[in-house]
Amino acid sequence: MFSKKFEYNTSENKISRLLTEKRNSGVKLYDLTESNPTKAGFEYEAVKILESVSGYGSLEYNPDPKGIPAARKAVKEYYESAGLKVSEENIFLTSSTSEAYSFVFKLLTDSFDEILIPSPGYPLFSFIAEMESVTVKSYTLKYTDENGFGIDFDSIKRQLTPKTKAIIVVNPNNPTGNFLHKEDLTGLISLCKANNIALICDEVFLDFNINTVGNNILSVVQADGALTFTLSGISKICALPQMKLSWIVINGPENIRDAAKSRLEIISDTYLSVGTPVQIGLSTLLEGRHHIQRQITERIISNYEFLKSEFEKDKNISVLKTEGGWYSVLKINIKINEEKLAYDLLDKHNVYIHPGYFFDFEDEGYAVVSLLTKKDELKKGIHEIKNCLLKLL
Repeated sequence: MFSKKFEYNTSENKISRLLTEKRNSGVKLYDLTESNPTKAGFEYEAVKILESVSGYGSLEYNPDPKGIPAARKAVKEYYESAGLKVSEENIFLTSSTSEAYSFVFKLLTDSFDEILIPSPGYPLFSFIAEMESVTVKSYTLKYTDENGFGIDFDSIKRQLTPKTKAIIVVNPNNPTGNFLHKEDLTGLISLCKANNIALICDEVFLDFNINTVGNNILSVVQADGALTFTLSGISKICALPQMKLSWIVINGPENIRDAAKSRLEIISDTYLSVGTPVQIGLSTLLEGRHHIQRQITERIISNYEFLKSEFEKDKNISVLKTEGGWYSVLKINIKINEEKLAYDLLDKHNVYIHPGYFFDFEDEGYAVVSLLTKKDELKKGIHEIKNCLLKLL
């Protein structure tokens, strides 16, 4: 009766089962995976946010496949504030970045066509691709102590086939935190042109710098050498995931860009999924982003510096270099089953972390923690991690 797209195991693994049990029992947990900014103790400009979406204009419905002009103008002004030129006609609003991916996959692929995704990376891509009957293939992000994580272009070339339709990059990547650098973008555009494929760039964490270098790019929105789709939204930019508004910016050679726009407009017009109130309030929400971004940036930098200092002389764990985003990768330097470590931390120490396999790290020995975590909670959790590792030696 049901689509084969949903024939995968949906049961909880033993870590998620234990997490549910712990939460139901009311025990105090040290959750080092917190990714919801509305639960992380930040101060929001509540009155301004609520007023922005409660005007009388929210009672009218004037659908536009791309999104209402005032909202697209607000997105344009967001980029202009960083010195980036974007045309309102190249902006399409969606209800989420996940929906944006879905729209772009519909636009570019037929059944069982292929897209390339970064590894390590967030597992969301695979689920969306499966729902669109698209095949996912991974390329590698390699790590060096000097430069941190970076794109392995040879791994991309090995994965390219006639069925490849797009390369996905995340700028900065989740969870590794590496930004695209100028030479990365040059190489990606060259590959896309040579193979007649598109570049999809997810920039939801773009505004959150931790330790950037001079050759990172501002954004992909101005790249015009190949067909590009830049995805972002207020879930991260304004730390408002509940407001449900994201966007796609299309760029590239004029003929193929315009052909993509006309087709994407049909897709968008079919769904018309973005609510009117959030579109009307978007200008105010984006103008107010600096208030929350200052708090988040201060915390992620402070937490990252804490992690580095805490493990500076610890031979058991290394804090891997990151440039931006909300996460930090810990490399465990002793032989260990990372799933067992994550389970034991939760079971015996009430500390919840993400084991590396959740993000498709190539080998064992990684853990990922959220830099959004409240400082006291992070300190306590890290203390318990160190105690747990000492018992395993």
